Amino acid sequence: MGNNKKNKKYEVIPEKAYIDGVASISMKLGGYVRGKPLNVYPLAQLILRLLLPEDLKEANSEDVEIAVRDAKKLIDYFMV
Repeated sequence: MGNNKKNKKYEVIPEKAYIDGVASISMKLGGYVRGKPLNVYPLAQLILRLLLPEDLKEANSEDVEIAVRDAKKLIDYFMV
């Protein structure tokens, strides 16, 4: 069969937490690319999806908040 992890999609409950998290990460990333036209929203989505636990089928708002906090720490670490 194939690797089902590649095709796995998360369902975030509530969706507002996910959208707010991606927006927060986008703003953080945007602070490092001032003056350049760059859409960081897809990159922020990717970062958030990668930081959500793999074994979850549904992510709640607490899971999203933890992933957003970790993403911001990583951005600060690598963008210094």
